[in-house]
Amino acid sequence: MKTKMLLLAVLALITIIVDARTPRVKIKSFTYQTIKLPEMALPATRTYSMFLETSADYGNLALQYQNVIQIPGWNKASAGEYAVDVKFFPIQYHKPFIINRQKYIKDTAGVIVDTIFFFRNVYKARGLGSLQIINNKNHTIYGNNLNEVCLETTGREFRSKRAARKHRFREANRLQQQMVNDFAQAMTNQVNNRLDVLLGTYPITKRKSLMIVRNKKHKEFTLMNSFFNRFVKIADRVNATSDLSQIESKLYSEIAYLNNIENKYRGNKKADKKMRYMAYNNLSVIYDMLEMPKKSMFYAQKIRDNSFRKYNAGGMIAKAQNMERLQEIHTP
Repeated sequence: MKTKMLLLAVLALITIIVDARTPRVKIKSFTYQTIKLPEMALPATRTYSMFLETSADYGNLALQYQNVIQIPGWNKASAGEYAVDVKFFPIQYHKPFIINRQKYIKDTAGVIVDTIFFFRNVYKARGLGSLQIINNKNHTIYGNNLNEVCLETTGREFRSKRAARKHRFREANRLQQQMVNDFAQAMTNQVNNRLDVLLGTYPITKRKSLMIVRNKKHKEFTLMNSFFNRFVKIADRVNATSDLSQIESKLYSEIAYLNNIENKYRGNKKADKKMRYMAYNNLSVIYDMLEMPKKSMFYAQKIRDNSFRKYNAGGMIAKAQNMERLQEIHTP
């Protein structure tokens, strides 16, 4: 009995030590405001004019969507710095085909005694378009096709193939009109999204996350929670007009704390690697918020060298590289 009690006590002690040693991660999010950088450099005067050319299939309907096409942060003008030329190509309608559905009639014993067939027409169509941006010197600075839009719909159900074929023309005429409307709306959404990425500039709110220790028995639990509480108070004040170099100086103690974790946990055990991973991840995220891609990339590369969840480093490096590219585009 004494041996069993001693064994249980040893196991409990080992469990407590392991629980205190191995960090469990808690994800805590924060928000901050920044300026959305477009893919293309902005002209001095952010105005644009719109040209919309459509196929006969769209008719005047597509012209009704011309005023729906907008660029966030831009003002539409008759003669602007950029001209946006949108074309909708003719819709390709596929030949309708018939599908059937079976309904079984069963007796009281559950045995199938009869089968009823129902038939309906299937209508498919594909639509394409293109987007071109021309500057005030009449140079094409962007030109590409919009993604193909495929639609599929069905008509009414009939009890015979003959009835389905008989109503095919009337159904096709009605459904094609609806498809035209759906295609125009889908193409317009594509144009807006593409222009937003290429040219749009406006303040946006971003949500990011940091990692802190979750198990209360870990010696970094109190320190990391204190770190996050101090950090989030500063991050909440970051807006589109903030001087990010001053924000970095205000975060000096928080950044120093994370850098010091590398010195405190130098071992090759999983617990040490996990602590370093959390610190590197947090530092990379913080420098991403501070729009310092070189430093963000530096700590992301440390994740790769740390050999713990190093597959997460690739996405962080790609984000930093994209930010660096956009900053080069928009540097005066």
